[in-house]
Parts: sequence; C-alpha cells; structure tokens
Amino acid sequence: MIQPPNNPPTAVPKPLRTARVLIWIQFAASALLLILVFSEVASIADHGQEMTSLGSFEVVEDPIVVVLALIAAIFIASRKQWVRPLVVIVEALAVMNGIINVVNGAVAGLVGIVLAIFVVSLMFRPEVTAWGEAPAA
Repeated sequence: MIQPPNNPPTAVPKPLRTARVLIWIQFAASALLLILVFSEVASIADHGQEMTSLGSFEVVEDPIVVVLALIAAIFIASRKQWVRPLVVIVEALAVMNGIINVVNGAVAGLVGIVLAIFVVSLMFRPEVTAWGEAPAA
C-alpha cells in the first residue's frame, strides 16, 4: 500500500525489524562472552599469569559493548536521531572484536564482522532512513 506523501510511514520497516533482532542476538552473545571473559580473567589471575594487551582490551571493551548493544536494542525502533550512530558504534566495536578474534586464530570472528556490516547496511537502507526522519504518528 502506498501512503500519501503527507502521511508519515507508521509501520517499522522490515530491514529495521531484522536489524533489531540481530542486535538482540548480538547483545545476548556479548553478555555470554562477557561472562566467559571475566571467568578467563579470574583463571589467569588465579594462576599468577599476565594478560595480553588484546585480552586487556576485551576486558574493557566487552562491558561497553554489552551496555551499548542493550541500549541500541531497546531504542532501535524509537525514531530517535541518536540511535543510528549508536548502532554504528556498537557494530564498529563488534568489527574490532572480530578482528581481534581472527588475529588470535578464531575464524568465527569473521561471522561477527559480516554480521556487523550487515546490520549497518540495514540501518542505512532508504526505507529505514525515511521512516526515521518522518515525525512519529
């Protein structure tokens, strides 16, 4: 159904709904990863070992990603102007994390990189942009 130009679109576009689902999945995976990272840090500390600089980055980065992904997942369909830049930040951190994983030998990091690029591409589709710029009904 085509809407008249003076009527803003009210339904959440499908690419935005898909991005929202993917961000919720990223949030859940990041929260699980955070638990695993902190248990690994505790194990390293128990054995008197030192962490690598990449491991230290993950300890700082993972809680930030979890919080930002949660905020993005909650507000993604709210038409707030700050949500899309927030999603880009979350996905940029996901790409950095994926690169770290690939460097450490975990090929699964490529999945995170591809997923992040896909989510950003969904957020900047024309129908999502038009929906986000239209005033709320």
